[in-house]
Amino acid sequence: MPKQGPQSYRRFSLKSSIKGQLLAVLAVLGVTLFLTNVAAWWGQTRASASLETIYNDRVVPLRDLKDISDAYAVSIVDATHKVRSREFSWLEGAQAVSSASTRIDKLWRRYTATFLTEEESRLVSEAQALMRTADKGVTDLSRILTTEDQAALDS
Repeated sequence: MPKQGPQSYRRFSLKSSIKGQLLAVLAVLGVTLFLTNVAAWWGQTRASASLETIYNDRVVPLRDLKDISDAYAVSIVDATHKVRSREFSWLEGAQAVSSASTRIDKLWRRYTATFLTEEESRLVSEAQALMRTADKGVTDLSRILTTEDQAALDS
């Protein structure tokens, strides 16, 4: 083998060195990009799970509480006024009140099945006591509508 001069040896060594360095840099960048993508995917998965929990345990229950409030304050009261003004028959009024009561029970069970904080649990206990009183009034109203007692409805 013929001997190569110092310049050709250096060129070969320099080329090999640059090629190796470029490959090493590309490998490091590739690994970094891969790890960054894995970390981003993992973070997005956790954020999505957290957001789902917030929606299911906070947003939906608030909507349910509003629907319960509307069923008491609007549906039942409105049905009573419509029967008094003869816009509803006694039967229609009784059905509207019964439907609202069924909806209240369903929504309340769904609300209390969600994750409740300590404060919310305390408020649920207070609300249940108040709801028992309201439900007694709804039961009385249902009896009045079923018996078509105009004097009791007026009072």
